[in-house]
Amino acid sequence: MKIRHEWLTVENGKVKEIDYRNYLKFVASATALKMVPAFDATGNTGNKLLSGENSLFGPANIEYSNFTEYAWNNNEVSGDGSGFDDTGKKWAAYIADPATILDDQIRMVNPMTYLNSSADSAPYWYIRHGMVDRDTSFAVELALYHAIRMDPSVKDVSFKLAWMQGHGGNYDVQEAYAWIAGVLSRAENPIPGTGTE
Repeated sequence: MKIRHEWLTVENGKVKEIDYRNYLKFVASATALKMVPAFDATGNTGNKLLSGENSLFGPANIEYSNFTEYAWNNNEVSGDGSGFDDTGKKWAAYIADPATILDDQIRMVNPMTYLNSSADSAPYWYIRHGMVDRDTSFAVELALYHAIRMDPSVKDVSFKLAWMQGHGGNYDVQEAYAWIAGVLSRAENPIPGTGTE
């Protein structure tokens, strides 16, 4: 029996075959794609709105900062403190300047910087990526999962491609809390000497 998606063949209740080319076409056509650039859109390509991602970056006295080369070099908003137009520096020169904090901020929000390093990684990870998420590449989540798995300080990682879910994070709340409860029930007392370890 072939179910309604032309990319998936199910026989006797089990997945027999996945046509990945058609699957990716389905993912890309199921929902309209975000504008380009998707995650660093503030102040460029005519975008007048503040993208949430941009508010993570920049000095404390600046509302936001562009954090990719294209967006930085093409910032169109004069006086926002971001981009070549306000700093007089193209991306490479700005990032190379020891006075900038943007390069440190970009590094700090990326867990790949710290996994499998001398850093003390979080021991427990819960990751879900919707199988029809067209906003974040599957490659990003899979690379993160494998980096977490290979980090010797990680005790448990729960990773799934959530069935027919898009870009979001509120579809598995009960499952996430059950996983957390399980981790806590197996965890040792973090405060030695309290009599409960």
